[in-house]
Amino acid sequence: MSFYQVFLSAISIASGIAALAFAFSLRRRRPRLAAGIILLTVAALAPPLIFLGGGNWPLADDGLAAQLHLLTMAILCSFPFLAFVALGQRLLRSNVSDERRPESLQAASDEHGMNRRQMLQRSAAIAVAALDFAPVYGIAAALGAMSFGSNHPITTDLSLRLPDASEDLRGLRMVQISDLHFGPAIGEAHVRLWLSYLREHATGDALLLTGDLVDADNRALPLCAAFLNRLHELYPAGIYAVTGNHDYYDSASELRRILSRAGVRFLSAQHTVLKRGKGQLQIAGLEYGSRPYEAVRLLSALRPDQPSILLNHVPANFTWLQHLPFSLVLSGHTHGGHLRTARGPQGRSLLLPGAEFVAGWYERGLTRMYVNSGLGHSFPMRIHCPPEATRITIV
Repeated sequence: MSFYQVFLSAISIASGIAALAFAFSLRRRRPRLAAGIILLTVAALAPPLIFLGGGNWPLADDGLAAQLHLLTMAILCSFPFLAFVALGQRLLRSNVSDERRPESLQAASDEHGMNRRQMLQRSAAIAVAALDFAPVYGIAAALGAMSFGSNHPITTDLSLRLPDASEDLRGLRMVQISDLHFGPAIGEAHVRLWLSYLREHATGDALLLTGDLVDADNRALPLCAAFLNRLHELYPAGIYAVTGNHDYYDSASELRRILSRAGVRFLSAQHTVLKRGKGQLQIAGLEYGSRPYEAVRLLSALRPDQPSILLNHVPANFTWLQHLPFSLVLSGHTHGGHLRTARGPQGRSLLLPGAEFVAGWYERGLTRMYVNSGLGHSFPMRIHCPPEATRITIV
């Protein structure tokens, strides 16, 4: 076994033991012990996870090491599930205890030999027994969300009306993808999946990338570059990109240099013009961490009589971008909120409950924004927010 495999095996075993101890303490109604287990788990796992986060994560194609990494994430993600199940278990046990009081068993049986109270008592007892397997359910739920939620991308089609656009731009199609996160969780298997998916379901004239192309460091850049290089045949008008926060965990300048060799045009507070017949569409971009004054300066370099699309990684910037007359802002970053109560605008993110802009279409002030849910992930779990490619057609 390699160092990564041994290291991650130890973390997985420790996480599993902690999850079992946490569930046991909740079952025994010892909240202080449960809280202590969480604190000890965090204290024990923080140093190795910080070490791995310093550029030492296993890449997705490192075989068993990558699988152990995902298993560790699954076990850690099961803790909130265990707490929720334990609460239900406690309520059911309380119900069973009430049903076993002598005075509660004096009701006459019905004609079939069992009254309603006894049926409820037995049902509650069965439910309590089933909940004894809470650790298994928690880990299985996390693994299921990782497996099924992140491997079935969808295409969202948007029709964009641009009153000031030339007739020659009608029918121009641009595809936005975001948050590829090549690294620990994204490797060759996802390249094959994405290439097949984009070729069959999301072709267009130009490809727009809204940041987080790599995850933890630049070791995955060769794979990212190879993937993007193979997309030129699908998007003949070019591939345009901005950086996201993860692209700065290592050298963003190296990332731009290597991916530029693969034909990616980075728009660092710059713009380019897509031409189709007599029509012209301005594509502008802001780097991650840009300030409002940089957006104002970028806007001043654009022609006001031509439509413009702004690539901007973080949707929270829309609080000030909405005051600038871009035709459309495209963002990513949130991964759709990871865990949502439902698909669509009615769904709420359980991980980002206070975020104003999480996924989908927003219209505020002088402009509009679409927040893409991303194709990849660094936290491999999605519920009601599948990986997404956005195809925008000018009508």
